Formats: sequence, C-alpha cells, structure tokens
Amino acid sequence: MTHTFPTCEQPISRPPLRFCQSQRWSPAWCRLISLRPAAPRAWRLLLALLCLLLPLAGLRAQTTSRYTQVSGGETYTVALRADGTLWAWGGNSYGQLGTGNNTGRVLPGQVLAPTAATPGTTWTSVSSGPIHVVARRSDATLWGWGYNNSGQLGDGTTTNRVSPVLIATPASAGAATTWGQLSTNQRHTLALRSDGSLWAWGDNGAGILGNNSTTDRLIPTAVLTPASAAASTT
Repeated sequence: MTHTFPTCEQPISRPPLRFCQSQRWSPAWCRLISLRPAAPRAWRLLLALLCLLLPLAGLRAQTTSRYTQVSGGETYTVALRADGTLWAWGGNSYGQLGTGNNTGRVLPGQVLAPTAATPGTTWTSVSSGPIHVVARRSDATLWGWGYNNSGQLGDGTTTNRVSPVLIATPASAGAATTWGQLSTNQRHTLALRSDGSLWAWGDNGAGILGNNSTTDRLIPTAVLTPASAAASTT
C-alpha cells in the first residue's frame, strides 16, 4: 500500500509537524494538524503521531508477501515471492522478463503465468542466464523464456520467447521422474531429474552438454554417465 496524496496546500510551520507535509498527506489532514495554537496540544501531537505511523503500516503491507529466491542475469533480475509468483525487472530486449513484450522495466513486473500450465500450480524455483530464464512450477514442469538462438529454452526451436513456454520432457526420461534443480549459462541449460539423471540442452560447440558430441540440442538430452562412475551412484 503506497500513499500518493497531494502535497499540503499550506506550509506547516511547527517543526514537530513538518514531517506530515513531507509525507504528501491530503489538504484535509494538513488543515487538522496545522490547527491554531488554541487547539489542545495533545490533539496536535496525536495527529503528528498518526502521520508517522500510517506510512510505516503501508510499508509493512508491502512486505507481507516476501521474496524467497532471486536470480540475476546480464541486465535484468528475476525474483520469486512466497505466494509463488515471479517478478522481473531491467533490460528486456529478448523477452527475458517474461512479461509478454520486449519493454524494459525499472520496477518489478509479474512474469506471465503460462496459459497451458496445470490450474492451481505456482512457480517454485528460477534460474537466469545472461539473457534467458528457466523456471520450475509446483507440478515439476519446466518453462523457459528469453533468448533462444542455440535452443537453450528447450522447446525444440531457436525462436526467442517473450513469455514462458513449456520445456519438452524427453521420451527417454523415466515416466515416474520429475524435474528438480536448474542451472542456466550463456547459451545452454542443465537440469536434474528426481532419479539423479542429468540433462542438458542448447549450445554444444565445446561439448559442454556432455553427450559425446558438439551438436547443439534443442530439447533436453541426457548427460552421459562416465564408465568409470560406480554403477550405484547417480
């Protein structure tokens, strides 16, 4: 809750009450707290106290739903709130704010909830690369948006996205497994599944996807388990 009342119509000369004028209270409030000296001093002090406490109450209301996770990109920031909503601000040339357009923001704007998402689900975690974002919802689905020149959004294309799109679940992944921890980088993305398998997609010019090739991948591809790894480890 933010107070945006107009500035007082008249100056308040008494030093203890000047603070109220700086808080942009309505002219009606100003007239009350600038009463003639004949008014009871206790009444004027009470009004001054209200001027001090009510803005603090507004600040308290603003922090009710706190931030629980934050991730910073090259020119932007994405943050998760306790109510399961995602908010983003900063540069937005490639749609990395997920607000449905390419307009940058100097204040947090809400990331769009996917229309195809399961009803009742919310965001649970987020990871931001320099100019793309991947986030997980409470049904363990993955969604991506922003820059996608190498397939780092994992939706099977190289099309930039200004709002969240579903990341494909590979057919070879265990049917009973779900997505877990996320990590995003310059032009590729990695994610763990609940069976301990690791998956990667996007740019693979240096073999960074770990699948024994240097071919870019537009959908999640399993990172190979080294032959030297113990069979019981994941």
